[in-house]
Amino acid sequence: MKTRLSLHEGFFLDTRQKGEREVVNPAWKPKDGKNPLRIEIADKKDLALVANFYNHHFTSNNNLRKALGATYEDMEEFSYDRAELAVKKPRSYLVFDENKFVAACLRTYYTKDEYFKIFNEELFHKNPKFLIKDDYAEGNKGETECKEKYQLRNPHTGDLTAA
Repeated sequence: MKTRLSLHEGFFLDTRQKGEREVVNPAWKPKDGKNPLRIEIADKKDLALVANFYNHHFTSNNNLRKALGATYEDMEEFSYDRAELAVKKPRSYLVFDENKFVAACLRTYYTKDEYFKIFNEELFHKNPKFLIKDDYAEGNKGETECKEKYQLRNPHTGDLTAA
């Protein structure tokens, strides 16, 4: 079971002590903002906070998730997987208004060796060919695994669909 955080007046709260994260800007003032915002670098201890924030906002605001009829529970594991990538290396920013988590810039950084693994060692070709496929999901090694892992169903047919 994944850690599920509660919203407090519409926000997830930062429960970590000051100084636990690296601060990028302690009092950034947006042009039209009232309060200064604190920007910090996310780390592995922020996994639950980032995953819950990501899931909450994308379940309610992302068009694909709305079209699929995906619920918070449906997308929970997917959100944790994406959040884990974002907090694995110190490249993502979290933005706080006092202790309210108000925004995030989630980034994933890959090394050259990781790219080769991600793209099944097909990143570079000596003689590349431009091919237009009828179905880009066909033959995708991760397609079946993704469908089975996240158990997403087409709301119209009930069939498993990829995330």
